[in-house]
Amino acid sequence: MRFLFAVIFLVASTFFWFELYEVGVVVIGLATILGFTLGKVFDLQKDLNALRATLAREWEERNATKQSITTTSNIATQTATKEVAHEATDIEKPSIPAVQPRAIAEKLKAETSMSDTSVSEIKEVFVESVSRPIEENPPIKDTLFDKAGDVLKGYFTGGNLFVRIGIIILFFGVSFLLKYVSDQGLFPIEYRLIGVVVLAMAFLGLGWRLRLKNETYALLLQGAGIGILYLDIYAAFSLYYLLPAMATFVLLFVVSMFSAALAVLQDSKSLAVLGFSGGFIAPVLASSGSNNYVGLFSYYAILNLAIVVVAWFKSWRALNLLGFAFTFIIGTAWGVMTYKSENFASVEPFLILFFLFYVVIAVLFALRQPPKLRGYVDGTMLFGVPLAASGLQYSLVKDIEFGVSLSSFAMGAFYLVLSWFIWMRKGDGLKLLAEAFLALGVIF
Repeated sequence: MRFLFAVIFLVASTFFWFELYEVGVVVIGLATILGFTLGKVFDLQKDLNALRATLAREWEERNATKQSITTTSNIATQTATKEVAHEATDIEKPSIPAVQPRAIAEKLKAETSMSDTSVSEIKEVFVESVSRPIEENPPIKDTLFDKAGDVLKGYFTGGNLFVRIGIIILFFGVSFLLKYVSDQGLFPIEYRLIGVVVLAMAFLGLGWRLRLKNETYALLLQGAGIGILYLDIYAAFSLYYLLPAMATFVLLFVVSMFSAALAVLQDSKSLAVLGFSGGFIAPVLASSGSNNYVGLFSYYAILNLAIVVVAWFKSWRALNLLGFAFTFIIGTAWGVMTYKSENFASVEPFLILFFLFYVVIAVLFALRQPPKLRGYVDGTMLFGVPLAASGLQYSLVKDIEFGVSLSSFAMGAFYLVLSWFIWMRKGDGLKLLAEAFLALGVIF
């Protein structure tokens, strides 16, 4: 994995050769080292997750065996006590010899020693079972590429394949239809947008009605309806200028909260991923080349706020990674192609906001783990967020005197304070997270 990332970063850095020809070799070298390091982090995260999974299985087996030992011991003791009591009641009271209590005691001791022997045998079996080599456990695929491949494979192999492909074609078809009828002038703009809203609401209504009969089909319909609503509202604002900014963001906020509520109520991670994927892709499909970056980042801020709300209730790692990837990749692409120094004052607040969103999501993910994995952290989110944010921040402030130093100091102070706060509030429960934040604070 580390060599793959090194090659990817090497190839990507060559695109900046002509713009940074004076320091091109340095940039390419640093990018290659960064890719190698990032790949190493992914490898370590994979090994760490495999170790955690192995320990969790051993913990469950240990508790199950302990319960069986306790149950067997209790049954043996109860059986011995009942037999001794039964023998004592069968003997007539006048004929009880003086030595009878000693005989009963010897009988009880013999029975107890037999139960102890059975317990020791069970313990030997338990020790033998937990001492087997770890290599016997099946390997666990936990890399980012493996997870993405599993998600794609699961989408196209689970349920009706034609329905799933049709949902994707439908979403892209609606986006191209909006542009086509705009270019041809076939219908008034208002009628087109209203028709798309009616179509989206029909999908949502049908999906909700079928949720108990055919869950997979119903969730696909609801996800498509939510994605089309995002597309329609954003097109009305950015492409046709029919909605004012305040009304647009109110509508987007309502739709995002509605989609989050649907996903949480139905406990459906797939619905959340499908709906938010459509939401993040909508600006790309409906882009008119106007470079309305304030509207784009405001729209993404609303989507990310909805993801934070979902993270408050559910620890859905796939949804967190989806929002993080779309936000920072599209933001980076916009910065490379169109950012200018005079845009700093309007871009910096969005970068800080997105950074804070995903730091909060990383904390919530650790808090929402089950009791036996309490404090488990997502390494990709934990280290990927400061890495991406600091890289973008460097691009914004590299021409400002002491800009990089002040930014690094601010991020270091933030992580140190956050580490102290988590340690004081949660203690050993989130010890790993607090230590990771402490390390990041020291590094910055």
